[in-house]
Amino acid sequence: LGPASVVIFVVSYKVITLPMDLSYMANQPFIAAFGEAKARGDWAWIRNAYWKTTWISTSIGFSMVALLALVAKPLIRIWATNSAVPTTGFIVWLSIYVMIGVALMPTYQFLSGVEKVTPLVISTALCAIAVIGAGILLAGVYGLVGLAMAMAISKLVTFWPIQLYEVRRVLRKSHAVAPVI
Repeated sequence: LGPASVVIFVVSYKVITLPMDLSYMANQPFIAAFGEAKARGDWAWIRNAYWKTTWISTSIGFSMVALLALVAKPLIRIWATNSAVPTTGFIVWLSIYVMIGVALMPTYQFLSGVEKVTPLVISTALCAIAVIGAGILLAGVYGLVGLAMAMAISKLVTFWPIQLYEVRRVLRKSHAVAPVI
């Protein structure tokens, strides 16, 4: 793809992924809170907090992604000149990648807090392998758009099923656990 593509990728990535970074910062304190609630056996609080953080993060995050996607080109043009402005396709696929990340951020925090990190490790490793493989295939055909496609699709097919399966399993199992008083 060449050195010019690196500038386009890095600048665009920094702009478009801002909602994912903010979602991480907003949800990160829940790791300790989920761990504390688990130690107390307060699964009702855990379930409630998990669903609320998921809906709030997704609502705010998706709105921010949409706004940034709309202003990305002019913002990048002002910030880093015309040579760093990406294609619309790249912005769209990078936005899809960020939306998936934002939607799953509370899941990451939940699983970390309740000490179920194995699915996080497995899904992250599989995602890395998938991004590399799909990135090589798709970037050769579609350029930077193909790389963003590889990132989004890989995250969707690795993180989504593995992590959400584990959340469901943990929450179902928690119904059988009597609360500790």
